[in-house]
Amino acid sequence: MKAYLVLSLALALAFAAVTYCDASSPFLPPVHVVMTNNLAGGMDVTIHCKSKNDDLGEHLVHSSQSWDFTFRPSYWNSTDLYCSFQWQGSVHWFDVYTEKRDFYTCTECKWSIREKQICRFNDKSGSYDDCYDYNSS
Repeated sequence: MKAYLVLSLALALAFAAVTYCDASSPFLPPVHVVMTNNLAGGMDVTIHCKSKNDDLGEHLVHSSQSWDFTFRPSYWNSTDLYCSFQWQGSVHWFDVYTEKRDFYTCTECKWSIREKQICRFNDKSGSYDDCYDYNSS
């Protein structure tokens, strides 16, 4: 009986910890995000990515170069990562990973940074044709 109570208490505490924390899941596959600077004219871009819990810092990415990071989605379908993109007087931002949009679409999310849109690599077509407008301010 005592072992049952200890086990029940341990399970309840573990459930409470997972419920009240935005914990990533060791059971979900990691997501790899790659962003490539494809701006015209050889411009550099400064990328700054964040989630509600993490700040990945600023990264200067030269023309035709990439910056990447890997993370694990949360248990509760709540992982959202957004990035700002700054180049020659322009600042844009975009949600590079939202679990609701991307969970079933990519574990290798490859993005092409362009002046007017950001485009994700489409495994079916083999090209960067899944394009989105940057978010409005």
